[in-house]
Amino acid sequence: ATPAAAFAYDFDSLPGGEISPGTLVPDIAGSHPGTVRGTGAMITTGPRGGADRALLLPGGAAGSAAAYVEMAPGLTDATTGDLTISAWLKWSGSQECAWAYTLGSSTERYLFATPRCGGNLIGAVKLQGEQRATNDGPAASTRWTHVAVSLESGRRITTFIDGQAVASTATT
Repeated sequence: ATPAAAFAYDFDSLPGGEISPGTLVPDIAGSHPGTVRGTGAMITTGPRGGADRALLLPGGAAGSAAAYVEMAPGLTDATTGDLTISAWLKWSGSQECAWAYTLGSSTERYLFATPRCGGNLIGAVKLQGEQRATNDGPAASTRWTHVAVSLESGRRITTFIDGQAVASTATT
């Protein structure tokens, strides 16, 4: 059986245009709303078109004032087993090694995806050392792409693009 989502952010209910820092992003799967931090976030048309909405982030260097969504704390802990994080991305194609999403509490323990770093889309996890499941090439920059990174009980990390596993590596 497929487990239920721990959280799912919904941008459809947010007003169009620029989103102010501190805006709460509703969690339609539970009670873990996200919070917009930084500046420059906007609502745009999402991957299904029409009334579907998505969050447009400006990108920026680490430590910049660029907008991001801070996930609610308490979603995972040291005992969390299998974990998958996914998002629809429409990447501009310009920024190298920007994290599309990350989950972690420090630079020593995290899971992330980047549309392009060193020319490739990468899903990675760092527990002891960083392990990467690297696609051959970057994410598409001309269309919406579904990107998922799955951690299997600390044994394996797999990167998926549009539902297809493109890379997998052991984490132990």
